[in-house]
Amino acid sequence: MGGRLLVKILDSKEEKIESLVIPATANSALSEGLVKMADPEIEKYIKVGNIVVFPTGAGVGQYIGGEAMLWIEARDVWGTFSMDQE
Repeated sequence: MGGRLLVKILDSKEEKIESLVIPATANSALSEGLVKMADPEIEKYIKVGNIVVFPTGAGVGQYIGGEAMLWIEARDVWGTFSMDQE
């Protein structure tokens, strides 16, 4: 996988001002994604099931099973969050 992650793009929230809808991507330079696959070398640090934060526009998009996914490089990840409730 060459140091990459496959992430499912998480829904962005839109803001509405009067009748004008402003997409969340206009308000933020960062996006979030759910890690679906990770290079084994990266999985030591970023695990499948984690949420990652990365710059909007990073990576290469691909639809897999009808879902919007991104292939992003590990160096583009600004932060990661575990979904574990321990």
